[in-house]
Parts: sequence; C-alpha cells; structure tokens
Amino acid sequence: MQQEDIGSSDIAYMALTPHDVAGHLKFMITGTTWFGEQAIAAQAALPTGRWVHAAVSGTGVLYVDGREAGRNDAMALTPFQLGATTRNWLGRSRYGADPYFDGR
Repeated sequence: MQQEDIGSSDIAYMALTPHDVAGHLKFMITGTTWFGEQAIAAQAALPTGRWVHAAVSGTGVLYVDGREAGRNDAMALTPFQLGATTRNWLGRSRYGADPYFDGR
C-alpha cells in the first residue's frame, strides 16, 4: 500500500493511500498514535491510468476530481495541528514495508 506521508513521527502524521485493506482511497491523520487516527475513506480505490485530483478539506471531506468521495463529520484534527513536519514524502510511506510509488 503506497501512500503520501507527511509528518514528524509515527505519532504525528497525515497520509493518503490509494487503496486501504478494503480497496478504498483513504486519508488518515493523527497527533497521538495510529490507534488515534481520524480517517476518511472513499467508496472506491483511487482511479488509475489517468491524472486524478484528490483533496481533503478541513471539514472532513475527501474529494476526487472535485466530487465528494468520502466524509467524516467527526474529524477534529487539521494539518496545521501537526506543527512543523520533517518527514514530507510523496509516493513514500513512513513504513519500510510499503512500496514506493512506481509511476510518473
């Protein structure tokens, strides 16, 4: 499961994965640990074979190509609350077992 990963440690990060264990696009954020993650899951995986625009709003909405793909009205954490981040990766995860992005 490759993902975009931005944070400063295993307890303060946000990540976007094209497909979670259920096969859905998913955004996660936490300021505590993985068990404190707040997440938004879409109803499907990120489309492949074409450019796709994915965005997450501070109000807990995940968008794909400008259309709402998932929502979590209970989201309480926003990216600015992570503070200064030192691990800002696109196409790479903080977990070594996750594959790197293999595309262009």
